[in-house]
Amino acid sequence: MVRVMNVHFARGFALLGAALVLSCGDGGEPKPPASTWAVHVSPDAPEAVVWAAEDVVEALGGMGLEARLERSTGALGCASGEGRVLLAGDGLEELALAEATDQTWRIATEACGDGRRVHLAGGGLLGRQYAAYEWLHGLGVRFFHPEEEIVPAAPRWPAPFLRGEPTERQHTPAFRWRSASLHLTHPLELGDAFRTGEHEEDGRRYIDWLVKNLASFGHPGVGSGELADYGLRRGFPPQAGMRLYGAQQGSTAILDPDDPRPAEEQIAEAIDERMSATPRPAYFSFGFDPSEFTEVEDTVVVEQLGFVADHFAEHYPDVILQTTNHGTAGEPTETYGIRYYDLPKLAPENLGVKVHTLMFYDLFRPAPVYGNEDFSNLYDFMEEEYLDRNLWYFPESAWWLTFDNAIPLYLPITIEARDRDIQGIAHMLEGGLDGHRVFGTGHEWGYWQNEYCSFRMAADLAYRWTDCLGDIASVMGGAEEEVAAVLQAAVERQEEFMFDAEAIRWLVGTDPETEIADSIGVVFHPLPPTPRAMLRWDADEVAAFEAETLPLLEGIERDFFLLASRLNAVEDAVPEGARNVFGEIRDGLEAFQLRARHQRQVYGAVALLRRSQLEGDASLRAMGEAELSAAGETTERVLEVIRRREAGYRYAPLERAIAGGPEGTDDENWTIYDYRYLNRTHHGYYFTRIDAMAQEAFEGAREAVIVEDAVLGPGEALSLRLDASLEDAEVDFGDGETATGPGPFTHEYAPGIYALRVRGTREGEAFERELPIAAVRAEAQTGFSGVVVEPEGASIIEGVLPALAFGAVDEAGEGARLALGFSADEESHAVAPAAWVELGAAGGGAGFANAPATMEVPVLNRATGQAITSITLNEAVLTREEGASEASVEGLLDTAGVVRAVVAVGGFDEQGARRILADTLGYTPETLPEELAFTLAFDVE
Repeated sequence: MVRVMNVHFARGFALLGAALVLSCGDGGEPKPPASTWAVHVSPDAPEAVVWAAEDVVEALGGMGLEARLERSTGALGCASGEGRVLLAGDGLEELALAEATDQTWRIATEACGDGRRVHLAGGGLLGRQYAAYEWLHGLGVRFFHPEEEIVPAAPRWPAPFLRGEPTERQHTPAFRWRSASLHLTHPLELGDAFRTGEHEEDGRRYIDWLVKNLASFGHPGVGSGELADYGLRRGFPPQAGMRLYGAQQGSTAILDPDDPRPAEEQIAEAIDERMSATPRPAYFSFGFDPSEFTEVEDTVVVEQLGFVADHFAEHYPDVILQTTNHGTAGEPTETYGIRYYDLPKLAPENLGVKVHTLMFYDLFRPAPVYGNEDFSNLYDFMEEEYLDRNLWYFPESAWWLTFDNAIPLYLPITIEARDRDIQGIAHMLEGGLDGHRVFGTGHEWGYWQNEYCSFRMAADLAYRWTDCLGDIASVMGGAEEEVAAVLQAAVERQEEFMFDAEAIRWLVGTDPETEIADSIGVVFHPLPPTPRAMLRWDADEVAAFEAETLPLLEGIERDFFLLASRLNAVEDAVPEGARNVFGEIRDGLEAFQLRARHQRQVYGAVALLRRSQLEGDASLRAMGEAELSAAGETTERVLEVIRRREAGYRYAPLERAIAGGPEGTDDENWTIYDYRYLNRTHHGYYFTRIDAMAQEAFEGAREAVIVEDAVLGPGEALSLRLDASLEDAEVDFGDGETATGPGPFTHEYAPGIYALRVRGTREGEAFERELPIAAVRAEAQTGFSGVVVEPEGASIIEGVLPALAFGAVDEAGEGARLALGFSADEESHAVAPAAWVELGAAGGGAGFANAPATMEVPVLNRATGQAITSITLNEAVLTREEGASEASVEGLLDTAGVVRAVVAVGGFDEQGARRILADTLGYTPETLPEELAFTLAFDVE
């Protein structure tokens, strides 16, 4: 049966009396175990051991046995007619374990007739609890999710135990430190417990879940009340940390540029303040990166790393000290010539390092993410350092955002990848490697499996990924073998394509933030082309897509359909209590199949549209429209699967997972995000967005009046199209010429500035639209060549600057007019009617120069051609000498606009973006001026 176990129900149990010394007596031959069980724990046992004993009582009761808790001391033998479980220690069956650590656990059993004696011992507080939970695990109890434990209807007694054979197992976990990060700068359900003081019992159960699954490091407590030290009481070490710098996802830095004291003095104060906590931290971690993609001068970093290490060596030599080597690719630093995140290798050896890979990827196979081809450089770092310093391996169980659980993409390949890593670095356990920590971002859609399996694989090197799949399937009753086989087949199939950048780009998600980041060189993961970009493909590109990508997606769709179908066929054999876990696996496989189908349909539709344009075949467009309609139907189907899965989400209310509204803007929480981590999943965002973009590609635009280019050079005619919904159209070109009818129209202008007017009727209503048009005497174009000359700190926006198209409208002289357009299209240089400005000419010389003016320069998502924000230049002047191959824009930059742009392109919050800009320019956030001298340089085509 399945339930959220009230595992601490027996806190008020009274002391039941003195210990009884019992023996087997004349029990005769061993018989099946008795149905009555007593769980013995010392009256003096630590509360965590008592909690574990109470959990054993409740689990035995859940398996149909009669179980009670007794407080006992002394020696207790085996007794016929009942089972006895002894949680040894504190005067009850004391036992010194050979070659034990505080986490070593031992389970020994013996029989006397139908009596059984189970002796549970540990080398320390955690080891004693592990013994209890591992015994339950051996009986079939599964601690899958903090809110969902599966207890079988009857114990799955091991065969030797059933036969009454004595057994003994003692185990010391392979990695001393095993943990999950629970990344609460992301808006997860458990943030309500750990950050807001709500749902604190959820936080307690999460800590329990860690212990039950052999974790040894975790949250010290929940809230500020009686659970504030709950994790410490269960055996986790006290911990502390800080960031030297911080600009991303709400991070807070301890170095204050406004503080006149030297950085070392500030760092020492921050360390000492945190280390003065009670109990004193045994573990201390700190970060030295402003963000995942920005860096500080390498000589400064190495000096500060050394200072931190030396300070701990002098004042806190027994504390585990660590920083992080993040998996972001990077060029060699200026002074030391190594990757920025490798700089800790230059620090004293008492500084440990957590080595952090990204997404599900491992150390040994391709990893086309964060600018990498693979993570072999991180393996090399570990290989070089493990004999000299402490290391933890820090992979991920979920990345969130546009890659995995939010799509949703169910990725059991993650379990195999974590196992591959553990086996591949196991030899380093002979040196300084002693920790395995997974970066966690939510548990739904099967992502608890990645943490559950990682805990257990890091504890026991003989326990492999297939063993964990078997554990997961073990609760499935008559469907057990098929579920295990399907899971293994899913892993093996994902291994065939999830390491291929050309394959995953079509499966993952994309959003404006990721597209903008990609355009400035911040590459999180491969992205698909936008429909807009596909409509610029040539025939060879279309043919390659249809010959290679479509069959790939079709094969994935087919194979995952078959895997989901195999589970549907055995659903009736699954016990009621395991149906939610079973459904989660089945829904994940079906969602994966539907993702492949949807991407095949929606991008295939756009490819057909492009073929129709290239070949002049209207039937291809009709086929594309049918495929696009089918993609919409698939979107509706995946939304049905998502609703079915949401019924099985574990945390209540559901809003804790999906809040934020349709636009993802309506949730106030403790993070920089205005939505919860499964909000976009709930709304099918990564399906509906691409559907809408493809629809726009077919429609051309949603505007009734479409002007291809509003800044026209010599000999360039205006191209005007009207939507079919516009009836009785009358066009006034603004130069005395008119036209009527549905169009399309072309019109040539003399140099000048004109108001194009279109009148008619649309959907029964009078319609009128006026658009500004500029015809220039000579047009200069720059493409996306803009670079920031000054200030250096604004260079992050170069990848989102527009192309320029500009020219003189009038001959040189007093009152002469100029036109400056901002283009989102590097190839056509087309300028939208609303994207150009009229400027006054400066002086009467040759070339191009405007009188100082205020310019709003758009910041673009180049993938979609949309402006997402703008930066303001006051007293701005665009200059190009006659015949020159370069142009420049100079003015006074409104720094608030740059901060907005950095927020938009870099994933920073406003405070972090301001700090990044200020630090780079040599200011503090408080002293950053409102305006800065600003210069852009462009190449003129």
